[in-house]
Amino acid sequence: MPLTLSELIQDINEGNLALPDFQRDYRWADDFIVELLRSVARGWPIGSFLLLEQNGGTPLLSRSIEGAPKARKKPKRLILDGQQRATALYQALTGSGKRSTTFYIDMGALHSANRITDEAIECLPDRAFHKSFGKNVDSHAQAKILRLQDLVSSSAFNAWLTHVSENKAEQDTYADLKDAHLTKFTAYALRTEEVSSELPMEAIAKIFERTNRSVLRLDAFDLMVAILYPHDFNLRKKWESAKNSHEVLDDYEVPGVEVLKVIALREHLKQHDAIEKGLLKKLSVGGIRQSDVLDLDPKLVIRDWSKAVTAYAQALCFLRDDCGVIRRRIVPQQTMILPIADAFFSRSSVSPGARKKLARWFWAACFQRLYARGANTRGVTDARLLRAWLRRSGSVPSLITDFSVADESLRELDEGNDLVTAAVLCLLNTLEARDWATESAKSGAGRKLLATPKSTELGVHHVFPLEFLKSRVGRPKAQAEVPANQVLIDASLNSSIRNSPPGSVLKNSKVLPSAMKSHLVDVTKMRTDNYDEFVRDRSIRLAQAARRAVNPAP
Repeated sequence: MPLTLSELIQDINEGNLALPDFQRDYRWADDFIVELLRSVARGWPIGSFLLLEQNGGTPLLSRSIEGAPKARKKPKRLILDGQQRATALYQALTGSGKRSTTFYIDMGALHSANRITDEAIECLPDRAFHKSFGKNVDSHAQAKILRLQDLVSSSAFNAWLTHVSENKAEQDTYADLKDAHLTKFTAYALRTEEVSSELPMEAIAKIFERTNRSVLRLDAFDLMVAILYPHDFNLRKKWESAKNSHEVLDDYEVPGVEVLKVIALREHLKQHDAIEKGLLKKLSVGGIRQSDVLDLDPKLVIRDWSKAVTAYAQALCFLRDDCGVIRRRIVPQQTMILPIADAFFSRSSVSPGARKKLARWFWAACFQRLYARGANTRGVTDARLLRAWLRRSGSVPSLITDFSVADESLRELDEGNDLVTAAVLCLLNTLEARDWATESAKSGAGRKLLATPKSTELGVHHVFPLEFLKSRVGRPKAQAEVPANQVLIDASLNSSIRNSPPGSVLKNSKVLPSAMKSHLVDVTKMRTDNYDEFVRDRSIRLAQAARRAVNPAP
């Protein structure tokens, strides 16, 4: 059933068309919106809209389109697929919403070309628009610029026409221009398909999964919100409550779906064990991918949610306190957190011996780049491995006993380089690496990075900067990204010395040379600006530290 743009705006304003409450927020960028508007003006297809009837079945919580009046009644239809397009069109044509952007027609360009060109439909931040074209209709008209919200309003457009010219013939020219090229902004027929609200929530969630794979795809968390709603379990509110109770979840910006993956991991392992014992024929939860999360029994999610939240928070605290993962940015690989959370599940505490085992596994997995590829499969394998090793009867895994890391791997670019770099920075934190900034000095040695306040931003610094390598050493810029060339320091200091060669950094009054040694750095090789000698020496030191972390001396 077609729905014209003017009817879309009217339905949204009157509260007849809204969004399911579990929909993600609106996130389209300005350039996406401009391209959409150009397509509408030309009459090109912009895809169909999938709408859910609200005249039967289980009623869904709803919310208004961003920028629209708050609905005072139950909407007749909800937008299942098309939220981004609908919101973009509504905001651009009404001038509403939080976006500080003005979308407009360059009527002069349209008049010159006598057709819709890319130059005819543009946008500018409000401040830039006002600076260029003024704030009132008179100045807009003089510049032959027409805001979209003035285009779709008959009274506003007529006011604009009177300011374009006092000449009636010229006014008629622009009125004819509107009728010839801009009527689609009200009359464009949107293709819509309607879904009955009699469908079960699981089916509606599957529709989401299938239809939201472009531009902004809903993840399994959003879909699980929908699945659990009929069970009187508001997952979104539960997640907000969890983050309030466990600040570490917010500190590390954890997506809610990761907690659901903990439940999926445990259910998968349980089912796998049941199959091996002949108690189950096949898996219903295949692993820890997002699609596997959707296969969880809602009752299981409700039962295990709180325990999974606590376990995930404990895993993050362990990584922060025992493994030096003091900021979200240096988490080596997010999937690695799941086997650790499984180890903490339903435990009020984990023994010091078990924590040491988890740390040894963490370093071995990082420096051997085990999560650089096939992370989901590896996460399941390692959860099973850790379960066995943490039991007293479990033997030391071969990835620990056979651990090896070549010095060369820390001074070369290879797959999983980001993972190893993050592991290097975290390991140095456990070895009491100190901030280079003089203002963080204590007794002239610098503050331990592990003791850095949460409010202080940290940045990754390339000891030999990118531009320096290219201009002075004749190396590709990418060579700066090798793990042996990177350290973690105060972000403001990093900003001020970012492009300085190491020799000049040593002379900078803002820098504590004495703190550099705590990063396993040979200061003498920095002083001579010798890149090859520096990374060779440091990669040897870092590899030795990694080997000691995985297999410490008795």
